[in-house]
Amino acid sequence: MFEKYQALGNAYLIFRDEDGRGLDAPTIRTVCDSHYGIGSDGVLIGNRLGDNRFKLEIFNPDASVAEKSGNGLRIFAKFVWDEGITSADELVITTPSGESRCSKFGDEICVNMGRPRFSDTNIPAPADFLQHIDGQVVELHALSFGNPHCVIYVDDLDVDNTKRIGPLVERLPLFPRRTNVQFLKVISNSLIQIQIWERGVGYTLASGSGACAAFAVSKKLNICGNDVIVEMPGGKLFMKENARGEVLQYGSALKIASCIVKNYGPTTSDDPRNKTKL
Repeated sequence: MFEKYQALGNAYLIFRDEDGRGLDAPTIRTVCDSHYGIGSDGVLIGNRLGDNRFKLEIFNPDASVAEKSGNGLRIFAKFVWDEGITSADELVITTPSGESRCSKFGDEICVNMGRPRFSDTNIPAPADFLQHIDGQVVELHALSFGNPHCVIYVDDLDVDNTKRIGPLVERLPLFPRRTNVQFLKVISNSLIQIQIWERGVGYTLASGSGACAAFAVSKKLNICGNDVIVEMPGGKLFMKENARGEVLQYGSALKIASCIVKNYGPTTSDDPRNKTKL
């Protein structure tokens, strides 16, 4: 038994700990596949630690581990409240990157994403540097919110450009664990737009931590103010920096379905994806 939720078109399958123990890498890849499984941008496996404390594991569709996900945190918080697992209005959710606090804010959820780190073991690359990519010199801005990000300013957002440049930046040797990539266009002091190439996922409609990364870089370079709307193909998130320099992210999450799968094991030898290419 598991649930499917989406946040701005970013979908996750949520398994309770006891239901997620059999999810090995082939199984995760299968359930995330829209043809052979349910279809998802990732898998969340949650475990309750206390009244309002939870542990959350996050997996990308390729079964790689994600240290953090802004949309994933909002989705899991919404799931906890939808299921009545706790009556607490604030949740403390531990991921591989540390603790994040999620609280109710009207019909939306506020996630404290912490402080951006422009020097981190996830990103030994310089914070701001030039790189030759696809025959051109590109200015890159690297940072971490517990997971690695790379922001690229552009004059115009173009899906084809995002899909061409994104995977090249994702796998630059400067990022030993690969990186998420955001292409950023500044509209005004309070509005920015991004397109996302997500590590282990590909082109995606929205990214909570990616929106935070774009906001943090813009803030560092004095391009935007303390209160900013980040607009993505999947929708909008509101960003705010508090007095401690932490980024607060406000947005919604929505349940799509409850699912029972009789067999979500690894793909069989009949699966054409398992056959050797000639």
